[in-house]
Amino acid sequence: SLPIKPSLERIDNQIMRLTRLISEMLDLSRLEEKKLELQKEKFCIHDLVEHTVQDIKLTNTQHEMKILHSCRCEIFADKDRIGQVLINFITNAIKYSPQREHVEIHISKVEEDKVAVSVRDKGIGIDEKDQKKIFKRFYRIGGESEETYSGFGIGLYLANEIIHRHNGEIIVQSKKGKGSDFSFVLSKVSDEIKGNGK
Repeated sequence: SLPIKPSLERIDNQIMRLTRLISEMLDLSRLEEKKLELQKEKFCIHDLVEHTVQDIKLTNTQHEMKILHSCRCEIFADKDRIGQVLINFITNAIKYSPQREHVEIHISKVEEDKVAVSVRDKGIGIDEKDQKKIFKRFYRIGGESEETYSGFGIGLYLANEIIHRHNGEIIVQSKKGKGSDFSFVLSKVSDEIKGNGK
């Protein structure tokens, strides 16, 4: 009998990649025409991380994804767009950790009024000279790594734009061959207190 399940999974993954590419291209044109609007709402960042990780686990069963949080809080932001940034960071971490190593997502308080979401991997890492360039539109790292880094082009450029439009910042810490830590920092609206009935 034909191995139908693996074939269907491959097709499904290709469709997801194409869909993501198409939506990124659309977002790119919206950005250029200054039509990328933010639909802001108040939501729990921890819940968004949990749901996003659960969704990604459905298609990336070989990677262990661990959520570590030291705070639980609400932010006022465009939930879908922040989710998009998160998906980009996690899928990059998976893509550039080919040895099936685990990925960690940290949620932590920064200063008194900010929250950081960090995606850490033990993958191939990024040279210091390339760390600023990866956020440029269509930037591809040349030389031997060109094939490996071909997917960076649009996703990180969009992620950077989305976070900047939220008056936040992206921080990259990486060492070649040691892994990467991609974080975004946003203002928090309120700390969520468990058991308050809300």
